[in-house]
Amino acid sequence: MIITSYPNNKQFGNKFLFHHIGKTGGTTFSAAIYGICQTTDLTEAFIAKGLNPLKAITGYPPGNKKRVTTIADLAQKRDFIYGHNSLCLWEQIKSSHKAITITRETASRVTSMYFWIKKASDLSNEISTEDFKQFIYNKNYQNQACWSLLKYFPNYISKKYDNYNQKKIGEDAIKILRENFYLICTTNNLNKLISHIASYSGSQSLSIEKLKEVVDERKIEYIDKMKDIILEFNYADVMLHEYALSRKKDIETKLPLNNTLKANRTYAVKDLGNKLFQGRFLKDLV
Repeated sequence: MIITSYPNNKQFGNKFLFHHIGKTGGTTFSAAIYGICQTTDLTEAFIAKGLNPLKAITGYPPGNKKRVTTIADLAQKRDFIYGHNSLCLWEQIKSSHKAITITRETASRVTSMYFWIKKASDLSNEISTEDFKQFIYNKNYQNQACWSLLKYFPNYISKKYDNYNQKKIGEDAIKILRENFYLICTTNNLNKLISHIASYSGSQSLSIEKLKEVVDERKIEYIDKMKDIILEFNYADVMLHEYALSRKKDIETKLPLNNTLKANRTYAVKDLGNKLFQGRFLKDLV
């Protein structure tokens, strides 16, 4: 999806670090915010250059003994930081930024991830119900939403997970959200999050130039056939999403809509939400 934004250079009121959980609409969300405020995926930029973000934070990239500008220094100048690895910056910038993230209903997220991995690996010909079942059974792909948080907060893991205790994984991941995250959004109210942040940034409008292709109908079939198994082996992620749903009012209470903007500006943003978030599956999560 290509989204064009038209900022009016109004100073952004809050600074956010967006933790992108895979296949939750994070790419679309980041694209919508991009251009509204100073934003960049700093961690991905360092990884692309062959640098370890965690080492780069200290200012000593591999092979360089001289202190350099750190990712944390760069992050302080950005209003909106996003990416799958953005949480590696959290300790350095948590005093200046608010952490936010997005979750998605577990069965649809797992199914979408399976199709994305196969297509990205040029293995679309391997897509089948049996192959998908093996994907579900593979522990490397289970409860990825929770593990995307836990790997950056090892101190929250109070003890080893005996027999792969999904309930404990879910509880620890929820604890991370409860104690560190300012807003937890879901794909059900993602349009509200975009609207509120765009409103506060003074965005004049957001317009869609191109939508991705229609959802592969096999996704609906696979979810119908495998939903019980998906939820059984991703119970921790189910817990995480249910917790996110319980905090759905956070957007209105913590980030109220800026009503000083003209109606046509707010309408443009809401219109974006109406176009993106319709039907059983979000078109931007194909």
